[in-house]
Amino acid sequence: MNGRTPRWWTAALIAGLFTVLPLALGANGGAGTGGSPSKPFTGGSGLLGFSAASADGQQLVVIDPGRQALAVYHVHGQSGQVTLQSVRRLTYDLMMEGYNATPPLPQELRQLADRMAAGGP
Repeated sequence: MNGRTPRWWTAALIAGLFTVLPLALGANGGAGTGGSPSKPFTGGSGLLGFSAASADGQQLVVIDPGRQALAVYHVHGQSGQVTLQSVRRLTYDLMMEGYNATPPLPQELRQLADRMAAGGP
């Protein structure tokens, strides 16, 4: 391996974000209603996104797979005002093997797989 994240892993993470992030946005201390997120949508520019209801409007998440970045917007329900909440490049996140993870950690799983491949318990 050349030290770069494989494309399939990046695609899997982005797919996971579509599943997990809307749930987190809807359940973070009352900021959201926990409503079901929309189905992911795509734009002609290759951007991906989805929205989820929040307590006072909508959360909109836009992902740029080419830049490995995401942006989170809030759309106020009454005024329609759009506010940028957060932007994050995922490049270095995707290079980590684990962060805030619970056991079994990735290195523990790798050691177990290596032992099993060698015929050990």
